[in-house]
Amino acid sequence: MRRVVSVVILAVLVLNCAPTLPQMEYPIIKRERPIVVSERVGDVVDAEEREQFGLFPAIEGFQEARFYHFKEGGYALEITTAEEKLMSVNSWPSAVRLMKDYIDNYERFENYPDSFALKWKIFGYDDLGVPITKYETDGVVSIGHAVSCGCVAGLLTGIGVAAFGVAAVQDYGTSGGDMGGGIGLMMGAIFLTVAATGIAGCVTGFAVHTTDRKNAVETIREMRKPRVVESDLERN
Repeated sequence: MRRVVSVVILAVLVLNCAPTLPQMEYPIIKRERPIVVSERVGDVVDAEEREQFGLFPAIEGFQEARFYHFKEGGYALEITTAEEKLMSVNSWPSAVRLMKDYIDNYERFENYPDSFALKWKIFGYDDLGVPITKYETDGVVSIGHAVSCGCVAGLLTGIGVAAFGVAAVQDYGTSGGDMGGGIGLMMGAIFLTVAATGIAGCVTGFAVHTTDRKNAVETIREMRKPRVVESDLERN
């Protein structure tokens, strides 16, 4: 009975450590005042400035873009094209600082593109071509939580297996079997089992975190996907 209880407790602990990305919803747009992310573009990014700084390359029929302060942090971006008006929300608190750094130092980063990626620890890009950074994904998934959970789960698994082994040997001894020098071997096996499963758990936790980070990039990309807020039909 004790063995069954131990297995149940172990399963519950492991399940609680199972990685889950938060259910992030597209934020309600609460744009406030217009903001100037860089004096080099002013309050409106026109088509010429867009080409000059390589901004929003995937947007067809681009006419202009405006940045607005976003209450939760970051910015709301309004893009006007020939056919519609789009809105994208970047709620990362340092989003404005990143955009300013990119535009203000564009020529230097253009000559040494890797320097910008390294400085901001860029892991990917959203549909507008705006970077998604390590700092953002860290807000969604934690390597410390994943690895520690993996280590604990591995150790508990090793301890559970060792406990079954001890119980089996005890049952053998109680039934009259000669244990002899097997005790030392058994203790060594227990130690190796616990150590091996603990290490395997840590490695697994790190691997899970790597996968979770990729999923976090996709989650952030989906959150920032530009939405149509006004179409050509509505204008007319």
